[in-house]
Amino acid sequence: MHGFLLCCFFAVLFAGLLNLFKDCFSEEIFGIITNVSIALAASIFVSFLWNKVIFDATKHYKKSGILDYFDDFSKVEQKLKKEFRNCKNIEIFFMYGSTFLNSNSSLIKEALAKKNNVITFMLADKENPFLKSYQNYWEYPPGRFEELIDTTVTNLIKWHQDIPSHERAQLFIYKYTKGCFTYSYYKIDDKIYFVPNKAVSEKTFKPITVFARKTTDSNCLYQRVTREKDAMISTNELSQIYPT
Repeated sequence: MHGFLLCCFFAVLFAGLLNLFKDCFSEEIFGIITNVSIALAASIFVSFLWNKVIFDATKHYKKSGILDYFDDFSKVEQKLKKEFRNCKNIEIFFMYGSTFLNSNSSLIKEALAKKNNVITFMLADKENPFLKSYQNYWEYPPGRFEELIDTTVTNLIKWHQDIPSHERAQLFIYKYTKGCFTYSYYKIDDKIYFVPNKAVSEKTFKPITVFARKTTDSNCLYQRVTREKDAMISTNELSQIYPT
């Protein structure tokens, strides 16, 4: 706003100076100077406004921490695989995760075998009241989601307990007991891959993914998701089942 007022002030000042020296030039020369000056002033003004728009947008996205967008989660998986090998904290929130575990089992086992790692998985409770609605909407056979959830939990615990206690990471597993799944996310150290659930039942549609980093702003995407998770734990919407 201050910059805009400054531009207006200088425009008025320049117009006044032009008028002051009007008698020093012929009418033709003065007309040329005036037209060129107006064109330059308009160019500077438009450039200022455009730079301000870019600056405001950059500032907004810098606060949010958002750095990238993917139109298909499959494009993210290669990045996740690289980051799994070098991280210390992993936090994953999804409905049942069987596809993710099947394609990344070796990486998860590798992460579980690093003593200083802290790994948290959060997935649906079999008694979650919304689970059957999702199962019907996506045309899964009755009881299929429950089987997938059991398999995920069983595999994670087995992989963890197969590692000697003095060598393995800390593993925490939570069940999401009450709410509906509007998104999933994958937090790796100070980064987050946020995946809104698709609204369409058609399986060929793949969910999008937003990539962001943690920033100092308390309302950045990373911090907001973290606060929501902490709130769900405090109200027992996320209930710890491992370690018991």
